[in-house]
Formats: sequence, structure tokens, C-alpha cells
Amino acid sequence: MRKPYLFEATLAIVLIVLSTTMFLIVTASPAHVSGWEFQGSGVVQYMTVGENDTLYAFKSDSIYAIDNEGSLIWSYTVPEQWNIINSWQRPAYASDQSGTVESYPVADASSGYLYVLALPDFTLDSLKIQYYQASGPYVYLDAAVLAISPEGRLAWQLPLKIKINANDIIGLTDLKGFGMKQNIALRSDGSHLYVFNDNTETVIDRNGTALFTIGGVARPASVDEDGNFYLMRTPQFDAPNTIRIEAYDASGEKLWDREIQGTVATQYVADDLWAQYNCLPMYQNGTLYVPLTKGIVALDLMGRTMWWRYLPGDSNTLFDLMPIDSAGNIYIRQPNPGSTTSSIYVIGPDGMTRTAPWQYDSKYGSLVHTAAKDGIVYNVDRATFGTMSSVFSLGTEKITAYSVSTGTALWSYTLPVTNKQTVTLNESNVYDIFRGQSGGFDLLKAGDYYSQYSYPFEYTYPMTGASYNDVAFTPVGWPDISIYPGSDVVYVSFRSTTYESPIILNRSRAVYSSGIYALGLDGRLVWEKQLSAPVTSATANNSTIYYSTGDGKIFGTSVNGVVVGIALLSSLAIFFKFFVFGTVSRARDRLDKNDNRNMVLSYIAGNPGVTAVDIARDMSLNVGTVRYHLLILTINHKIVEHKDDKYLRYFTNSNSYSMEERAVVSLMKREPMWRVLNTLAEKPGLSNVEISRELNISTGAASRHMNELLSKGVVTKVPQADRGYAYSIKEEYRHYVTKMMDRL
Repeated sequence: MRKPYLFEATLAIVLIVLSTTMFLIVTASPAHVSGWEFQGSGVVQYMTVGENDTLYAFKSDSIYAIDNEGSLIWSYTVPEQWNIINSWQRPAYASDQSGTVESYPVADASSGYLYVLALPDFTLDSLKIQYYQASGPYVYLDAAVLAISPEGRLAWQLPLKIKINANDIIGLTDLKGFGMKQNIALRSDGSHLYVFNDNTETVIDRNGTALFTIGGVARPASVDEDGNFYLMRTPQFDAPNTIRIEAYDASGEKLWDREIQGTVATQYVADDLWAQYNCLPMYQNGTLYVPLTKGIVALDLMGRTMWWRYLPGDSNTLFDLMPIDSAGNIYIRQPNPGSTTSSIYVIGPDGMTRTAPWQYDSKYGSLVHTAAKDGIVYNVDRATFGTMSSVFSLGTEKITAYSVSTGTALWSYTLPVTNKQTVTLNESNVYDIFRGQSGGFDLLKAGDYYSQYSYPFEYTYPMTGASYNDVAFTPVGWPDISIYPGSDVVYVSFRSTTYESPIILNRSRAVYSSGIYALGLDGRLVWEKQLSAPVTSATANNSTIYYSTGDGKIFGTSVNGVVVGIALLSSLAIFFKFFVFGTVSRARDRLDKNDNRNMVLSYIAGNPGVTAVDIARDMSLNVGTVRYHLLILTINHKIVEHKDDKYLRYFTNSNSYSMEERAVVSLMKREPMWRVLNTLAEKPGLSNVEISRELNISTGAASRHMNELLSKGVVTKVPQADRGYAYSIKEEYRHYVTKMMDRL
């Protein structure tokens, strides 16, 4: 065997051994966990994560803003006349305004500001008084949008009128049965706030001034990176199957309009996705999507049809757990008649169906207890819940991960029931114990017994005519689970509860087990935390889960799947033993004596940013041989590597190229990026639409290029009052771009 190939074979074997060793050590290593704890006061009922991983925690009368290290940024007390959390129901996503789901705060954050909808604080009696005083079919409630500054102060408030159908008020016996069916949404892009209310889109500037309004809008508008927004008009009575899409720039000037024949799909969507997908048309990655009952249509940002995908049947909706994944695949759900199952279609970014439809069983309620991310659905089997043998018999649940593309189960995990807590129900703990159920809950009075009528209904046992002392308790149990897929772990908040029914305060007992769990992407338990206090709210962002407990504490915990330190040290020991004392060590002695290696070095000097494939092609060498020479040159500090997405590029060393120059060279080696940077160098301050026109590419492609340049810190993005955002090359990169324009 020739020596170069002998070395490559030896190197391949060693790398396989190293990889296997590293895998074995990694899979046996514990998770790396970091986090913080914040002691608040009162119960947090809702949380959301904003820019820079700022956590906003909502209570009934106040809001916390907490940074990513657990330090309080500010605390804002909501004025007494307002409510940000209430017991009302909110409208379901894209519904026909006949369905409602559980309410939570309507809010959005950008550039350090938090915008939140403040609803009036009223009683059932005051609401009915307004009903009797109303002269028309509607009652109008005074509300407001509150703008909270980065310092936690009220910057301004915008009055709103919320329209309530009078027929929804008559017959009410409890505000918990009141549904706010009108869709209200807030969306901010940093320079403007978009307020959707009463089928009207109002655009507000940073100072709280209403710039303009557009009426007759069916759903909240979508906003792109340049501040252009896209809306759907309310259907006309004489053309109910005509969908009209319109585009406007940040100044309110219409850019284009487009009509589509079809019926918009109406549906629910998971709570954690509601704010993102409560818009029509939907916008993602430079593409507009209009879901139809017979399929879906994709438009570019100029309103042109990119593709139109028809599906069988006329009851298709977006998959409520995962409408679109990070790769741009669209998931369409088609209910199977007379069944709890649905067919899930996967449609690629090009409009082509990827696989045969997957049969998904949603009998356990996908909106509440299951989740999905990037093509994986995490379903729950609660078959272990039912009639309980005793109050101490806690049921569990099994989570199963399914691949939508293959239709196969990837793994299953049964949640443990440990650290059982036993309490006697009283007025101070009953709300926390039963928090999270989807039905109402009356305050129980000491000395009386009541049936718990909240979810699940089949576990309730109403009793009448019995005396207090003759009550025979029946153990009743229910699960409370939420799943939060992260970047490399899946977080689970799980509580199993059993109580004695009917509930008699100061006599009935409840037993529960509560905990937070992190599962690896292979279904292994990598971390858990048992809790003595019930979880009152939770949310997740990438690798971090945030959760609050009934004792007022807020936690932020990051779990990285495994610790690689031991594996890395072991692998490096083998690696350096091999390379320092083996073949590479001998190669160092002959570093300047190899003509091919010297030619490779000279080629890199004359062509900075090349890849191994470029060198092999232009020098007519074997790719393996080139990689061997590159390895030797790198070890001896003759060249340096630069990772550019999927490419590994090479530059000469000795401080020839700064990090900024390497980044620019690597980008400009790609022809589309060269054209974009060349255009911005000659015409700084262009908007996304102007770039697409200059280069004769779609606005979607221009948006993707600009997002990449922004993420790499090469360009700046400045809001403009009249045309969205203006992009310019950063000063520290401008010289390198100009230099490469002359060289490439």
C-alpha cells in the first residue's frame, strides 16, 4: 500500500476508535446543569421569554422582568383599574369567532419595551349593568395597551374599546363562563407596534402615537424584517370564497394586493405558538403562507405564487402543534371522519409532499398535553389514570416521541412518581393544589362538602342529601403535564394528584408528586428536580426552562444533554499521543521537504478562503492527500481554519488575516453573498425590497441573505419611517469588502 493511503487508513481507524470512545464516555456522563432561583411574592400565573432571554413573569397585579442570570430588572405594578390576567376565555386561533380557549396575557416585547393589553377590572353585576344600558347589539369595554419602558416605568398607554356581543352577557352566572371572542393581538418589530382590534390594524410609533389604521382586516397582520406588513381582508358577502391579501410598507402605503380563490382554514393552535401563528397570511423565512381547507398556497413578498399545494378533502388545517418547522416544512392536519386520528401531511419548502401521511391519534387533547418540534411529536398516554385504589395511589404517564416523516416511535419514557406530598385541603392551599385544571373551581367553605367539577369531568362524583359525618370518600386522580421541547433536551413538567372526593375543607386529603424533568433527544432521563410546591406556570426557550411554584419562587434552569469534559480529555490524550509521537510527528520533520505540501501552502496564499475540494480540483490531487497536507500545515501553524456554515476554509497564518477579514472573504466566496455585499458597498442604506430589485432576486432570498449577514455581525439594520429597515455594511468590515471586490 502506498504510504499516503496507509496514513489515511491508519488515521481513519484511529478516528473511529476515538469517536467510539468519546460516545461511550459521553453516554455515561451526567448532564451539565446551570441555573438560578428568584424569590418573588405572590403566585406567577404566566411567563414568556423576550429579547436577550429576558423573562417576563405575570401575576394578577404585577409583572417581573428578570435577566438571564436571575436578577430582577424591574417590577411593575399594574394600576388598580386594569387586569392583565383574568378568568375569561380568549378566541381560538383563526377561528370563526365561535370557539374560545383558556386566557392568558396578550403581550409582546422588543427593544427593551414590553407591550401588554390591560383589560377592565369589573364584576358580573357591573357587566350586566352595561348590558342593560346598551342601546345596540354590543357592549363596549374600556381597555388599554400599556407600554412599559426598559426601566420598568409606564411610558404611555393607548386607549382601546373592546366590543362584546350583548348576547354573550345575558344568562351569565359567573365571569369564568365569559368568553372574549374578539381577536386582539399585539406585535412589535422594534420601531412600530401593530395593534389588531375590532377587525382593524393600527400602527403605533415608539412614542405611542397612532400613525395610521386599516379597517376591514380579518386577522392580525404579519410583519417582515423590513417593517412591511401583510394582511387578509374580511371576506365580502357577495364573494365569500375570495381571499384578498394586501401588502403595505411601514408608512402605510400599499405595495400590492392579490386575490386567492378558496376558503381559509379555521383552527386552534397550541398556546406557546398562538402569538407566532395568530396571523394571516403567516410569514416565515421570506415566504407568506395562506392555509386553505383544501391545501395551502405560498406567496413571495411581491405577492407572486411560489407554489400551490392541493390536498384531498375539504377540512385540512395546519397541524396545531407544529404548523412550520425550522427547516421550512409545513405540516397539514386532515381529520379522519368518525375517529380521533388525523392524517398529517409534510410539505417541503418547495411545495412537494415529503412522505406518506402519518396517522396521528389526538384523543388525549393535543393543545394541552402534547408538543412537537422539528418533525418530532411528543404524545402522552394516560391509560394508567382511572379509578384509584386509594388516595395514595398516584398514576403516571408515558411520553412517546414519534417521527412524523417516518411515522415510527423513536422512544418512550414513563414518568416517575416519587417524593409524595400529603396535605389536608383547606382554604389556603386548595387553589394551588387544583391549579391547572381547565374548568372552573369554586371556593370551598369549611364545614360543607362539594364535588370538584373541574376537568376531568368523568372523575366528579356529585353528592346531595348526605350529612357531613356520613360522607364516604372516593379517591380520584388526574394528571397535569406540559411538554417543552428544547434545543437538545425535552423538558417535562409533571404532577400526579389524588384527592378524596367529595371535597370537605379541613378534612379531605390530597396526595401529589410534582417535578421537572429533562429528557435527552434519545429519551434518556438526563436531569430531574422534585418539587414540594406545585408548578404554577412554565415556559422554555432553547436549552432553558423557566418555571414558578406556588411559594412565589421562579427558577431558570439550563440542561445541556451531557458533559463532554471527561470524554474530551480522554480523546485528546489518545489524539495527542498518536499525533505527537506518531506519523504526524514524523511528518513535521519533513515539513519543508514535501513539494506537494509547499504547493498547497502557496495555493492558499494566493487564494485565501479556499476549501479542500477547491485545492484538490485545481491542483489535480486526491482529496484525501490534500486533507493530509492541510492537517500537517494546520498543526504546524502555517495555516488557519475558518468555519463558514457547511464549508471549512483555509487561510495562511502569521496574522495575515484578522477574524473580520476571514469572515468577509468566506462570505464573498459565495456568489450570492458577493453580489449582496457588492451592492451594499456601492449603495449603503438599501431596504430588503430595494436589494431584491437591485439583484433581481425574490424578497425571500434577499431576506435570508440579510438575516445571515445580521447574525454574523457584518451589517447594521436601522429602522426607517417610510420604508422599513435600511441595511449598511459595518465600518469595521467595509475596508475588507472593498478589498475583496477588487480581488475576487
